[in-house]
Amino acid sequence: MAENWSGHYKHLNEKTPPAAMLSRALAAFQHEHADHGDKLSLDLGCGNGIDTLAMLQDHWHVTAIDRERLALEAVERLAEPELRERLETRCIDFAKLDALPVYKLVNATFSLPFCPPARFYHLWNVICNAISPGGRFSGQFFGVRDSWSTNPEMTFHTRKEVEKLFTGFETEHLEEVEKEGKLISGQPKYWHVFHVVARKI
Repeated sequence: MAENWSGHYKHLNEKTPPAAMLSRALAAFQHEHADHGDKLSLDLGCGNGIDTLAMLQDHWHVTAIDRERLALEAVERLAEPELRERLETRCIDFAKLDALPVYKLVNATFSLPFCPPARFYHLWNVICNAISPGGRFSGQFFGVRDSWSTNPEMTFHTRKEVEKLFTGFETEHLEEVEKEGKLISGQPKYWHVFHVVARKI
């Protein structure tokens, strides 16, 4: 794992594309001609802000949450003045959330695995309750064979467990990937990841 989040952010910039699952979710809403007044979204663990920026540029009102002030500062730098009126930032550990407003889209790009197991299912219930009918979740879960799976402060899932999480959703995309790879910093890592886009019924 990267030594610190500032070391992670320096490898990313505004030319980094948004996450593929978020792009799928945004494309689905575009196909449905989603009303601009209904476009309320949450970027959970927003990191460097690339996904937040993509949502803002697609006319979403975005609440960006991260426990790292550096992350939120990066988001605010990326957002041009005309986009900032649709941006709210909250510096909070999302694992401690007990309630959320209603959103049409909740995006969690590589963030939910960092919720400790003791809090994960409570957080997931909060997320599911926050997504309005017809709304979507986009994001990732780490599998049990991921090289970080020995970390007791992180949460990992089997495929069946991931599928069970989406009871009450139509799963539009579920891809399981296992591969030798690298972190953005260049350090080697074995990835076991579930990529998901799901629409709440």
